[in-house]
Amino acid sequence: MKNRSMAVWLNGLAAGAIGAAITALWSLLLETARGLPFYAPTVLGTVFFLGLSPDGSIEPAQFSLELLLAYLCFHALAFVVLGEIAAFVLLADKNPNLWLSVLLLFAALHFGFVATAFVFAKLLFDGVAWLTVVAGNLLAAAGMAGYLQLRHPKWQRYRPSPPQPADHLSGTD
Repeated sequence: MKNRSMAVWLNGLAAGAIGAAITALWSLLLETARGLPFYAPTVLGTVFFLGLSPDGSIEPAQFSLELLLAYLCFHALAFVVLGEIAAFVLLADKNPNLWLSVLLLFAALHFGFVATAFVFAKLLFDGVAWLTVVAGNLLAAAGMAGYLQLRHPKWQRYRPSPPQPADHLSGTD
């Protein structure tokens, strides 16, 4: 039982890391295309850890590696928590459904994003294209659910085994 618990925990950690990496790379790709790499995590780090500026603006005074890294750690931790919950729920299910898993993870990710937007930085998210957020959350949910589906014991049994050399074809009789 202890090994099973450790496997679920490690798979949750991996699923969370996959989701965090997918959304971070999605954001970096889109922001780099606009000429503003690391803009969103820097602004979010500023808002989360320093608050809004006195004039109510959300613009960081300058790029801060410390705030960027602090936000990325917060982002990764949030995804790891979700990954742990998803691993516990999905790996315990006897007959997991990939599409339902994606849908549930997407709903959790999107709810987390919307809640964050309203609590911390509504001004920032007013300027973000919602389709971009939906696409990033859907990609992360698919990556996390896909990973957990592959790690499910039911799927482990049905994986094809690697081909074995046939003794009768080796020419040694």
